[in-house]
Amino acid sequence: MLNRHYLRAKLLQGLYAYVQSGQKELQKGVNYLESTFIKTHDLYLVMLYLLKEICFYNETYVEEQVAKHLDENRIPISNRLTDLNFIKAIDSSESFQAALKKTTIDLNFSPELLRKLYMQLFQSEEFKVFEAKKSISLVDEYDILLFLYRHIVIESDLLDNFMEDSALSWDMDKYLVEQGIQKTLKKFSEKGILQPEPISPDWQNDKMFAFDLFKYAIANSVELSDWISKTTENWDVERISTVDLLIIKLCISEMIKFPEIPLKVSMNEYIELGKEFSTPKSKVYINGMLDKLSKELVSKGIIKKYGKGLVE
Repeated sequence: MLNRHYLRAKLLQGLYAYVQSGQKELQKGVNYLESTFIKTHDLYLVMLYLLKEICFYNETYVEEQVAKHLDENRIPISNRLTDLNFIKAIDSSESFQAALKKTTIDLNFSPELLRKLYMQLFQSEEFKVFEAKKSISLVDEYDILLFLYRHIVIESDLLDNFMEDSALSWDMDKYLVEQGIQKTLKKFSEKGILQPEPISPDWQNDKMFAFDLFKYAIANSVELSDWISKTTENWDVERISTVDLLIIKLCISEMIKFPEIPLKVSMNEYIELGKEFSTPKSKVYINGMLDKLSKELVSKGIIKKYGKGLVE
């Protein structure tokens, strides 16, 4: 699920929220940051649940069409979607259901939403091909369910509106969730075993990385601002956008706090965040600032890198 790029993005969002709120209690900021990581994982679990609910709507649609005797040539040939091994595994997994109950995200998807998502799937060429197969393999399950999430769920404006009320980060997280769902479906297609993704592959170390960096950036904010101010010629640090300033502070904090991470790795990561969260001109400005500031702090011995290939 969460990789270091998304951890840094969440850090930037958490730090921005902390600064904008005027919050002074560091632990509350750390708690909020952790909740954003957990919320992202909750979204992943909820989207797996949504895939199940959409597939289960197949039964409702079949019953409606049979009762009305309408469009008989387009009634699904069976309850194939509800009979998918992956969907059965989601529905019967006690550990998955227990984890799902702990989420704070609304699971009451409206019939209107489920019907719309199902009908988009039902009317797709991909579903027609799926429906025409004599038998369904685990690879076929992978293909149709990944198509459902990637090309229907993610693109749904109706779902976007629904998720805005319970998950403010949905617009950013839905693509990360896609990666988690793809990995889960892939493992199932290969082994036939449901293995939900953890928050991150090495959550304890990733959490320590995130929290330590967050704490350092806040505790040393004044000193970081002073370094930035001395590096910007004829430019008041107060005129730098809040997002750009926080990106620079986080990057310098990482360079200082984590000597095992190469300077170029840190710089490239935060330049990317500038492109994602700031203005089009930010990339050049942030790049120039980080290059100049890092060289100065290395020369003063404030930034120290240890290990093969890390010392420049």
